[in-house]
Amino acid sequence: MRGWVAGARENTALLPRPRGVPQVHAEGSDADRVLLIGSGAAVGFGVFSYDLSLGGMLARALANCTDRGVDVDIVTRAGMTAASALDRLAAMPLWRYEAIVVAVGLYEALDLASLSGWRRSIGQLLDHLTVHTTPGTAVIVLGVPPMHSMPARLGPMGLIAQRHAAKLDRVSSELCAERPRAQFVSLNEPVIPRQRDVPAGEDYRVAADVIAEIMAPAVTWARRHPARVSVRSVGYINEEQRQLAVDSFEVVVDDQVRRIVDLARELFGTSGAVLSVLDGDTSRHVVHVGLDYDTLDRASTFCNFTIQGRGALIVPDATTDARFADNPYVVGDPHIRFYAGFPIEAPGGEPIGALCVFDQEPRRASQIDEVLLRRLALQVQQQLHGQLVG
Repeated sequence: MRGWVAGARENTALLPRPRGVPQVHAEGSDADRVLLIGSGAAVGFGVFSYDLSLGGMLARALANCTDRGVDVDIVTRAGMTAASALDRLAAMPLWRYEAIVVAVGLYEALDLASLSGWRRSIGQLLDHLTVHTTPGTAVIVLGVPPMHSMPARLGPMGLIAQRHAAKLDRVSSELCAERPRAQFVSLNEPVIPRQRDVPAGEDYRVAADVIAEIMAPAVTWARRHPARVSVRSVGYINEEQRQLAVDSFEVVVDDQVRRIVDLARELFGTSGAVLSVLDGDTSRHVVHVGLDYDTLDRASTFCNFTIQGRGALIVPDATTDARFADNPYVVGDPHIRFYAGFPIEAPGGEPIGALCVFDQEPRRASQIDEVLLRRLALQVQQQLHGQLVG
């Protein structure tokens, strides 16, 4: 058994796997946020892009089910177990997510872990998610992927591991059934079909379609839950943690970022566009087009309000908005009437600033393309994050 496992792991290490920023996005407004954490199918063996991995396929499949945008944060490691996933989750702000998808158990199956040990470890993980997420957050536990999806001959040893995986899955299913917000999804055939020795994008698409169909009702319900709505509209921002992210994440602006900011101004037909970083009491404009100020007082900026929410902040006419009617940048220079901004996050998810466009003429809310604004903001964000992994 040890020899078979060693061979499977050695072959797996040779497979392609996604590179770049471990985040994927599907088009749409008012995006849902999903965390995918674990090993096995979550890693994306066999493809070079996160967009073609389970995370990318899941983002698009869920968006098709809900007609909303989807952002998926991907936290994976080839050898991640239920215990190590719990350690990783302990440091994450889980309140941000409408759904958390957990993919563990493959390596416990290969090691023929005891059922009592598995029950304890997966139970502790589910208990942590119950306590540290909001009451509306959906929890999806994926079953162990079939051994035929691994790059090794199945053989007698593989069949032993497969039978043990089925036992682990039964335990996971039982524990999920005891928790109202948890759902178990088997990855056995035909979810991951027996198509080829090396996993590919089509395998992930088939699995994602099944997962998304189960997730969609839970995520939609979560958005209607009062606690979930409160989080989305106000946020649980820890300013100390946010400032630490600002201090530790060096925002290096290149020509591509500048082009995106200028493109935002052009596409929205506004007089100005800004990429801001909210640093202490100051709003630093690391890129600004049509605005002469390098910095502004943070407390009076529109971007300070933008980072409090999860999506776009649209202000059609600031003079009629109670939050901004007396704002010094509305009644005085630069006399802002229209504003639209979208948060920019550090790699850890902390909102550090915003991409925004503004104008001295008001707009109708129906004129504002929130999907386009989100797309441009995410392009900026991915460009900034890519500097860390490039």
